[in-house]
Amino acid sequence: MPSPDLISLSLFKATPAQVIESLRRARSHWGKDFTEEEYANRDESWIKKLECAKDGKFTTWVLAPRDDPETLNFKCSCKTFKRPGITAKNIENADIQPKNVFIYAIGSVFTPSVHRGCGYAGHMMRLLHWVLAPDSYLEQFVFPTDLWGEPPQRYPGAGDGAVSVLYSDIGPTFYATCAVLLKGGSGPVDYNESDDIRAGWIVRDPSSVIWNTPATVSEPDALLSEDETWNWLDEQEVDNLWDHDASLMSSDLISTISSPTTPESVAFAMLPNGGIEPFNRRRYIHILQDYDITQWGALVHNSSNPTVPRSFVTWTVEIPRKGVQYDPEFAKKLILTRLRVENTDHFRVLLLRAFEVARKHDIPTVEVWDLAEELKGAARDLGGNEFLRENKLSAFKWYGQEMSRDVKWMFNER
Repeated sequence: MPSPDLISLSLFKATPAQVIESLRRARSHWGKDFTEEEYANRDESWIKKLECAKDGKFTTWVLAPRDDPETLNFKCSCKTFKRPGITAKNIENADIQPKNVFIYAIGSVFTPSVHRGCGYAGHMMRLLHWVLAPDSYLEQFVFPTDLWGEPPQRYPGAGDGAVSVLYSDIGPTFYATCAVLLKGGSGPVDYNESDDIRAGWIVRDPSSVIWNTPATVSEPDALLSEDETWNWLDEQEVDNLWDHDASLMSSDLISTISSPTTPESVAFAMLPNGGIEPFNRRRYIHILQDYDITQWGALVHNSSNPTVPRSFVTWTVEIPRKGVQYDPEFAKKLILTRLRVENTDHFRVLLLRAFEVARKHDIPTVEVWDLAEELKGAARDLGGNEFLRENKLSAFKWYGQEMSRDVKWMFNER
């Protein structure tokens, strides 16, 4: 029998009061380095100040009773960022062209303890597909009104996602089972994740390489040719990279999906422009104001043509707010957010610069996600160790007709 409780609930766009309540609930979990007032006003501040959150691109969703959708006693909540992305499909006898799309990044999935153990978070995530996915994907399914009641409202500015992504801290299984439809009725979901387009978010390549910051850092100049040089990037110079990089990523996507060595038939990537990559630093502005970090990347260019970067790296940091007590497992890190290199020598040069910044600010480790295969040898030579993450597992839900096994996630960086 369906749960009458789930039938009585639906997914709603949060009211301003519900946004504040969702933040109040989650502060003990994610907001320890904010004051209570800072965290309560965080979302409003982001929407006003951050390009990636303006104009309806940042939304809080709540699972609430159908007959009282504005209640502050909602069951659980989550947030979405609407991000620019690209896709490309390898169709036989057709030119491969990139397509600009929207990709929804999902975060802050939170159920207060009083509502846990009832299946609310899973139900919220299942309904979220019906809000984010396009009609062209959803029209092949019949919404199970006998199990879930009427489908959630379709909101302006949503319902146009080619993909949605999230980063799981609770393993690979839960979000995979948050499916568009339950398989075989209301019982446990048992999808073959590679073969069922109804399945939820599938973890893909959660690999990292991590280095212990060396006590001393060698000078990189010997690795560069006579006409090559490198320089630091401040925050504004980092921001100036992204429109050019987005166009190069589009070309990379076509090149990869066209290759006979690529088994997948379709690829997607989130783009760094539109304020997306800078969010990796600006979300921590309340912490970074306590530190004097001015170098946020480095690039290699020809001395004769300094305006065109040959290779570059950018980063963010995870560091404690001064005066705040953190859990013992908290670890300071410098994390590479974007890496584009022409060759392994450039990679070594740029990584040495990241080491230098980490050492200067007493950050013991440097990490990168989804490092290209051709760079892993050089990474090991510099002391890097590759491992599969147990948290922040990169997972995606493809809103197309292809199976997830046929979809390649490119530039799956932090």
